[in-house]
Amino acid sequence: MQKNRLDTILRKIGIDIIGITKNYDIDKIYKRLVKRREKNYHTEFEFDINKRLDIESILPGWKNIISIGISYNFNIESIDAELKGRVSKSAIGRDYHLILNEKMDALIKALNEEGYEFNYFKGVDTTPLVDREIAAEAGIGFFGKNNSIINEEYGSFIFLGFIIIDIDISELWGKNRILENRCINCNLCIKSCPTNALRDNNDMDAKRCLSYLTQTKEDIPFDLREKINTLYGCDICQNVCPYNRNAIKKDEKEIIDIDLEDIIFISNKEFKRKYGDKAFSWRGKNIIRRNAVILLSKIVNKKSKDILIELLKDSSEMIRKYSIWALYMHGYLDLEAIILKASGRYLEENINELKRIEEFYVIKKGNR
Repeated sequence: MQKNRLDTILRKIGIDIIGITKNYDIDKIYKRLVKRREKNYHTEFEFDINKRLDIESILPGWKNIISIGISYNFNIESIDAELKGRVSKSAIGRDYHLILNEKMDALIKALNEEGYEFNYFKGVDTTPLVDREIAAEAGIGFFGKNNSIINEEYGSFIFLGFIIIDIDISELWGKNRILENRCINCNLCIKSCPTNALRDNNDMDAKRCLSYLTQTKEDIPFDLREKINTLYGCDICQNVCPYNRNAIKKDEKEIIDIDLEDIIFISNKEFKRKYGDKAFSWRGKNIIRRNAVILLSKIVNKKSKDILIELLKDSSEMIRKYSIWALYMHGYLDLEAIILKASGRYLEENINELKRIEEFYVIKKGNR
């Protein structure tokens, strides 16, 4: 196959960026992962380090890794709603896992039709292997200080996928190389991170990342709850990146907001119908409801208050606890009376949670 033939196929499939590598740098990846573990920067979503290194067990006799990038730099639109929450760009459209797998299936089929037969393994960010390290090795982009892969044309708003194959087709790409790191050291991403999750030298405390906090099932510390301003995900460190200012944009428009009242009281059936193909739906309805409650802590009006009071009797202990905290953040002097009146059979639990919240903020105030 000629290079121009491959380019035609890629345009037809809708793959924006592609690269190939013969290397999965185990030593470099191991050092980076161990360093993160030692600093306690890892999260519950991460695989065992040994699994993240063992590419041979995933596809014995592998020869190449094809890395692809799909831009999600959409034009965005808001909604007209009194109570609304923003979703990160990566999660507003159709689930990127579905999109990437469809694109990779189409590429595999095209290569087969061109006479290339091989065994393969497809991967996205749900597999043990480190997709960003693969993308960097394949020349898709370079690591920015926000830990995203940055492409000079498409910026960092790119979904990443990879295909491991057991034949060598590197001649289709010509000479591939790791791109020079062209992060301009403006440190805007580090300075703009509200929780100081980003550190110098490409370090990142993932447990403090706002995107992670909107996904975790762990109890979010009170002071970090205060920093959350989105219903799911976070784009702050990417929005400020100079490489995204003039990056190629998609023609499509996506609605980036969701009605908070709707998502809080939505049924399981309706949640699956409306949001089942969105990237955030994998986390389940209650985590998104919890995030909506956190956002209501910042909206001090009668409608928000009424919703939070109603949630004091919610069947989910998590929703009740976060609702008490949100009401506390509203600053109501009669909050204990509100809880006594509205809690029903959850009264004792709710009062105990209020005491826990009050104790934290008394200590915090005393430490200032």
